[in-house]
Amino acid sequence: MHKTGYSVLLSSGELKKRVDILREMLKNCVICPHQCKINRLKGEKG
Repeated sequence: MHKTGYSVLLSSGELKKRVDILREMLKNCVICPHQCKINRLKGEKG
């Protein structure tokens, strides 16, 4: 049976690691080219 990519990431713990990294990036947002460095987790808008 074929396993989906996300299920492999989930079972290996890699998915949680990636989510944690992304959450940190959202605290001082530099995800898009604007790199406004606002805290998206608090609902701030850039």
